[in-house]
Amino acid sequence: MSYSEPTVLIIGAGTFGASTAYHLSKQYKDPSRITIVDRWNTNASLGQKQAAAIDTNRIIRTDYESHLYCNLANEAIHFWFWSIAVQGHFHKTGWVVLDKKGGTFGDAIKKTFCERGGDCTRDLPAKDLDKYAVTKGIKSEQYGKGYFNPEAGWCDAERATQSFTKVALESGVKRVTGEVQELLLSADKSRVAGVKLRDGQILRADKIVLAAGAWTSSLMSPIEDTLKIQEQDRIERQVTAVGRVSAYYTLNEQDTQGMIDEEVPVIVIGGEVDIIPPSQPNRTLKINDLKTEIVNRVTTPSGHTITMPSRRNQNDVPEKLKHESAQIIHNAMPEWTRSRQPDRWRICYDAVTPTEDWLMCQHPHQQLANLYLAVGGSFHSYKFLPVAGNYMCNVLSGKSNGEEKDTAWKWKNAEELSCRKGKEFGESPRNCDKKELGEYEGVSSSWSANASMSHLKETQTTDDTSQEDSCVQFASGKKVIILPNDPPSKKPEDEYILVSDPMADAVDNLGVSGLLIHYASILAVETKADLHTSPQWDALVEGLDTLRVCSKLFSNATIDDLPKVFGYVNFKLSPQHQVTLFIVLSAIFKTTDWMRFERQVVEKEEFGISAVVWAFKIGPRGLTLGRSKGKKELETLLEAEEAWIAANRNAVDYEDSKKALLQLAAGFVEWGTNAAGFFSAK
Repeated sequence: MSYSEPTVLIIGAGTFGASTAYHLSKQYKDPSRITIVDRWNTNASLGQKQAAAIDTNRIIRTDYESHLYCNLANEAIHFWFWSIAVQGHFHKTGWVVLDKKGGTFGDAIKKTFCERGGDCTRDLPAKDLDKYAVTKGIKSEQYGKGYFNPEAGWCDAERATQSFTKVALESGVKRVTGEVQELLLSADKSRVAGVKLRDGQILRADKIVLAAGAWTSSLMSPIEDTLKIQEQDRIERQVTAVGRVSAYYTLNEQDTQGMIDEEVPVIVIGGEVDIIPPSQPNRTLKINDLKTEIVNRVTTPSGHTITMPSRRNQNDVPEKLKHESAQIIHNAMPEWTRSRQPDRWRICYDAVTPTEDWLMCQHPHQQLANLYLAVGGSFHSYKFLPVAGNYMCNVLSGKSNGEEKDTAWKWKNAEELSCRKGKEFGESPRNCDKKELGEYEGVSSSWSANASMSHLKETQTTDDTSQEDSCVQFASGKKVIILPNDPPSKKPEDEYILVSDPMADAVDNLGVSGLLIHYASILAVETKADLHTSPQWDALVEGLDTLRVCSKLFSNATIDDLPKVFGYVNFKLSPQHQVTLFIVLSAIFKTTDWMRFERQVVEKEEFGISAVVWAFKIGPRGLTLGRSKGKKELETLLEAEEAWIAANRNAVDYEDSKKALLQLAAGFVEWGTNAAGFFSAK
C-alpha cells in the first residue's frame, strides 16, 4: 500500500471539520491517515456541547441574494433530501421571511431565483401570520412585505452532524476526543508540526486544518506571537468570535402536535427573530434573537486583543441579556410569549467574517504554509455541511475552486474586507458595534460599569529603599505560609509571607505572577500592617479556604461570574479585601481581560482603589509599569517566572516544582510589599 497521501489533522468537528473529514474519507485510499479532533465526547449531553454545529435545529434554505451561495445551497439541499449520511434529519416545513419596513431582502431573493431559472416563492402579507398561534397578534404594520418558500425547512443539527461524521469514521478516519491547548511549531519554526491537547497528548500531521470556528483566534494568537506576526496580518482581522442568543421552549405533546397540524413553517420576522418549529422527537420551539450580537474581547499576555467564546457555560446566559432578548422576542410574538417563559437559553458563538464569506484557504504566512483554514460560518453556513468539505479538499490539494469561490474564500486585505455583501437576511446588526458580553453583568450592584481610573494619581515615595536589596534574593530569611493553612497562634518573630498554591491550569493560562502577585496585594493593601492581628484575619482565612473549594465548583467561570461567586462564598471582608479578592478570583478563573475590569471598577476610594491601582501597575504581564520604582526588579522576577513555566509546564507531578514556585512567589510578595507605597489613591 502506498503511503504517499499526506496525513491530515482536522481541528474541530463542526460544520467545516466534519464535512472535510467526510469528503477526504471518500478521496483517500487510506482514510486512517486522517484524524479529526473533537472537543466533546459523542455521548456528552447537548448542554455540554457548545459548538455552533451542535444544536436541536438549524435552518436549511436556498434563499440568498448572492448567486455563489444560492448555487451552493441548491447543491447542498439535494444532499439533505437524498444523502443517506444525513437522511431523516431534514424537515421540509417551508419558511416565511417577513421584511422589515422598507426592506428589500425578499425582492432580491426573487430576483436571484428568477436569474437562476425559477422562482417557487409566493407573496405572503404580514397579517397572514396571524393564523399561526405562535405569531398571533403580530404587529403587521411594523413590517414590510413577506414571502413563503416551500422548499426550505430545518434539520436536527446534532444528529445530522453525528451521522455525517459517522460515515467518515466508518471509512477509517480516526477521531480523538480532547481540547486543543496549543498549536506546535516545528523545531526550526518552518511549519506547524501538530497540536498539543489539554491532557498532554501530542498529535502530528503533514497538513493541519483549523476548523475551530469561534475558537480560531484563541488558538492562533500564541503562535502569531511566536512568529511576531503584525496586527494587520493576524487572524482576528479575518474572523471575529460573535455570540447570538437563542431561547428554547419545551412543549408538551399536545402543543407540539398542534404546531405540526398547523404546518407552522420556519418564520423570520423583520430581522428581529427567527422561529424554528418543533417535531415530536424534540418537542422544542427554538427562537433566535437576530438583533443582538455580543463579543467577548480578551487581552492576551502579549497585549493583543482577540475575541473568543466566554469560558462560562453557553447555557448560562446573564440575566440582563435574557431580559433584553426576551423583549425582542415578545415584540415579535406578543400573544404566544405573554404567558410563557423560555425553559433554557443559550449563547451560540460562531466565527464571523467582515464580508460573511467563508475563510477557506491556505494560511499566507510562509512559516504556516501547511496550516489550512476552514472557518467563517457567519451564522449562515450549517446548511452547507454536505458539500463544504468537498471544496476544502480542493484547497488541501492545491486545486482551484474556480475564480468566484477562490476570490470569496481567500485571505483578504483591508480593502477586500470592507466590501460586505449580505449573506443572511439582508441587513444585519453586525453592521453596528457589537456589545461586550461583560456589559450585561455588572461586577456588583453598587459598582459602576462606566467607572474610570483617570481620577487616580500615581505617587512615588522617597527613595529610602535600597532597590539593590529588594527582590534579588528570593524568600530572603522569610518563611512562607501557604493559605488556607491555619495561621500561627502567635505572631512569629520573623515575618511571614502569605501566598497560595495555584492550580496548574491557572499557571498555564495566566502565569505565576498573575495569580501570586495579587495575593501579595493582601499585604500591600494594609502597607505592611500585621494581618495576624487584623480584625479581618479570621474572615480572610475562612474566605480563602472556601474559595479553594469553590474554585472547583466554578472551574468554567469567568470574570462575568464573579458576582455570583461572591454571593455563594459570602465574604465578610473589608472593602479593600473584597477588591483584592476580586482580583485573586479573576486570576483563578483564568481571565486576562483586565481592561474590562478597569471599566467596571468603582470610583469610590472606600472600595480599595489603592489596591486596584497597585495590582494594575505590577501585574499580570503586559500591563504598563509606568515609572514605578522597582521596575527592574519586577522584570527580573517576570523573567524568572517565564523560566519556571518553561521548565515545569509538562511536569508530571506538580509537587516536584512547588519549592521553586514558592521561592518565586516569595520574591513577588517581597517586591510587592516594598512597592506598596509606590501607588496610592487620590
